Amino acid sequence: MVWIYGGGFQLGEATRDCCSPDYFMFKDVVLVTFNYRIGVFGFLSLNDPELDIPGNAGLKDQVMALRWVKDNIHNFNGDPNNITVFGISAGAASAHFLMLSEQGRGLFNKAILQSGCALNPWVTTTLADRNYRFACSLGYQGNNNDRDIYGFLSKLEARYMIGAEDRLLNKAERFDHIAAVFLPVVEPYETHHCIISRSYKDCLKEAWSNNIPLMIGGVSNEGLLYKVVVDLYPFLIEELDDCSSLLMPETKISRTPQEIQKLSLELKRTYFETSKLSMKQNLYEYLHLFSHRNFWHGIHRVILARRKYASVVPTYCYRFDFDSDFFNRVRILMCGSESYGTCHGDDLCYLFYNVMTTSLDINTNEYKTIQRMIAMWYNFALNSDPNCPEIQPIKWEPLHMHPEAYKCLNIGEELEFMEQPGYNKLKLWDKFYEKVGLI
Repeated sequence: MVWIYGGGFQLGEATRDCCSPDYFMFKDVVLVTFNYRIGVFGFLSLNDPELDIPGNAGLKDQVMALRWVKDNIHNFNGDPNNITVFGISAGAASAHFLMLSEQGRGLFNKAILQSGCALNPWVTTTLADRNYRFACSLGYQGNNNDRDIYGFLSKLEARYMIGAEDRLLNKAERFDHIAAVFLPVVEPYETHHCIISRSYKDCLKEAWSNNIPLMIGGVSNEGLLYKVVVDLYPFLIEELDDCSSLLMPETKISRTPQEIQKLSLELKRTYFETSKLSMKQNLYEYLHLFSHRNFWHGIHRVILARRKYASVVPTYCYRFDFDSDFFNRVRILMCGSESYGTCHGDDLCYLFYNVMTTSLDINTNEYKTIQRMIAMWYNFALNSDPNCPEIQPIKWEPLHMHPEAYKCLNIGEELEFMEQPGYNKLKLWDKFYEKVGLI
């Protein structure tokens, strides 16, 4: 099992502080983690082919790591023909990119995507002048020219570039929900190591990974992650009028201003109880909307694509909904100790022992949830089926090919195989893609 850490492509590390293997070591599995370049070091993209920096270096690091695992894991009693890639957030999106790219073909045999995929809006950027602005923030005074910008940046010490991109986004860009500056891109020209050369959506139909099993899901309240952002920038709610800024840029293509306004008002009526928005009244409605916008709708689209294009192999859908007043550490960090719910990243503590976790009594529901999670993840990696004695009598069925609402395993204090909560709201987001295609 090969783990790819998350962190929005801006932070993260493969250390015991973040992902210690303790829980998995009760199983007969070889667990592998690795580092990859992030931020400007991993995702600088220049259009000039002579510079040979098309972007996605961080993803190419991942390809190299997987090639090494494929070639060498037998020396550690691992099976090179049974490799499972799994990751959370940007790590899940990374795994999905490798599922879509020919560079990933044959390097792994199944995948688990946790709270992330290539179709999530925070995975890509629309800032066309990002390289120039980044260089200028560090003292560059030349023209917006790739070669000159590269020459300037290549002479800087790395420590001056770390964190510099965090200061680039202005109020309008934050209002448009641009999450970061340097992210994966459709590469501007093809090379022998190209990861993605066309739109991510266009890769879904013919992806090599339509022939491998997949587990995919997220947590019930992904949007709690953004409470700290809204606390810092309350205008994100208080200056939100018709919600048109919440629509994805591609969904506005070929639409009139009147059509855009109609769709955005429908979105507003669906998620908010009041027309005039405020932090006090509408904070958690806003965070609920962002659970769907930034995470669940992308996951939903991947599930629909798997139902259409990958019908010959199993796809298992899950929803992590376990609440704990002391062990859901990310929620406590982001929202405070008086909060409740299951935040983006909370499931990490139930798979990996890390600096946020503590030892548990074996009679607690938290301990029982860890046992269930490890058993399901391990069994899927072992034989492509997450069903195991730890979840009986529940039967977790793979995705059916019928057009009705799909079901997922809801992982709470108890387990339930149920229709995807929020399915009708996710269908509303589907509607926005009518003119450009959903999958």
